[in-house]
Amino acid sequence: MMNTNFKSLAIIAATNLTLSAVASAVLIMGTTIESATVGLNPEMAPEKAINGAGLPGGVPSLSGSHDNTFSNNWWSGWDGAVTEWQLTVDLEGNYGLDQVHVWNYREGCCSGRGLQNVEIWVASDEDEGNLTKLITDGTGLYDNGSGDFLFPEAPSDGDYFGFDLDFSGVTNVTLLDDVRLFRLDGGSSLWGGGEIQGGLAEIQFGGTPIPEPSAAILALVGLGGLMMRRRKA
Repeated sequence: MMNTNFKSLAIIAATNLTLSAVASAVLIMGTTIESATVGLNPEMAPEKAINGAGLPGGVPSLSGSHDNTFSNNWWSGWDGAVTEWQLTVDLEGNYGLDQVHVWNYREGCCSGRGLQNVEIWVASDEDEGNLTKLITDGTGLYDNGSGDFLFPEAPSDGDYFGFDLDFSGVTNVTLLDDVRLFRLDGGSSLWGGGEIQGGLAEIQFGGTPIPEPSAAILALVGLGGLMMRRRKA
């Protein structure tokens, strides 16, 4: 049976791991595209939505003004058969999501290609069949009043710093405590301009890494071994 002192130290260690994780919430690097609608212009591939193209220095960030160069956007266009779109990002690990920053489609001629009414789906593993939709109650800053999100249209020129998604109106917000896949799905709801094919300039994520259970167990086992050695000494 685990003695009381060891149990107390184990609880303290687990608590400290949690507090440390919260304090270290940062930009999630190394994200990849799990799946997406692909347009006919290879310069506007889905990867453009996560690789920092158009941001200062051309690197991923949770802030900064995004330029309005067409090739620094992801767009599903030029294929008349495509009238709906989706973008699914793999965070390449499990995270508690603390921040999701979005820059809507931004081109000098055509901000109407930007996303408007958007569904957001998340999963805690790599199986897209396990994606669950976030439901909003209309009280969040970017809720659309119908259970989904409304992305503001980007300006065609000038600075554009994007926006943080507001999850305060999400009724099943605990789904964001453990996220591996993050999907934007908007059907054909865009800002207009005669366009039927949507796109996005950039999306970046800030989060707290969730330690793998095996790592946490090994840490506790190591702590137990250290205590046993100290007792024998």
